[in-house]
Amino acid sequence: MSRALSELFDRALAFGGYTHTRADIAEGVKVGRFHYFGDDKCAVVAEIVEYPQDRKLNVFIAAGDYSRMMQHVLPKLKAFARDNGCSALTTTARHGFLKRLPPVGWKPTHTVFELKLEGRE
Repeated sequence: MSRALSELFDRALAFGGYTHTRADIAEGVKVGRFHYFGDDKCAVVAEIVEYPQDRKLNVFIAAGDYSRMMQHVLPKLKAFARDNGCSALTTTARHGFLKRLPPVGWKPTHTVFELKLEGRE
């Protein structure tokens, strides 16, 4: 991973609320819980989420060249999801993506709210 991409990846981890560290991601990929897609220009990390009645591929880290992600990585994500019995891809993203994702087929379905709990940091 290039230094510039590495910095963007760290920003994505920060924006996500530091729910994962790089070590968490590496371990998750190693054991097959997480799936890494990308190259020297972009990085995407996803996991299959099992629901009682469905299965979806959730993209929870995306960093780097947006155009490359949409042109080269998104088709790989779709194929991986189909091959693994997923009905859809999901992601939680910042509000700016409300303009960027619908033109490539994503539809907003929910808004995520968060309530921080006192005593937890």
